[in-house]
Amino acid sequence: MTLDQVMSTIRANVARGLAAGQGLRAPDRTEHTRRAEADLGALATAADLLDAPMGSNRRLGPAIQRARRVLVRLLGPVLARQSGYNAINARLVAGLRQDLDRVTAKVATLTAALDAHERRLAARDDES
Repeated sequence: MTLDQVMSTIRANVARGLAAGQGLRAPDRTEHTRRAEADLGALATAADLLDAPMGSNRRLGPAIQRARRVLVRLLGPVLARQSGYNAINARLVAGLRQDLDRVTAKVATLTAALDAHERRLAARDDES
């Protein structure tokens, strides 16, 4: 499909929606959006693998802490690199989310302006 065909399809869909009186509306916040926001928070919170809590019962606590120190010493460089990647990924996704929110707000503003313009045109046509 070429770009012209895609644009033609979009224009036809918009025209059908406008003819049906639906107008153009920004989508409502959905459960998917709320889950995505929660996932973004979890991604940012869990970015640092070296800071992961390790719970233990009292009897095994000292042994587990020694084993953890050995593992961190052995895997530290790999975990630090992965933690850095996780933090960068969380920041990028948060930035994309902010960009999406700005675009969504702009679309809502433009939609309101378009609706007002359509009403003015319709009123002018009614006067003629």
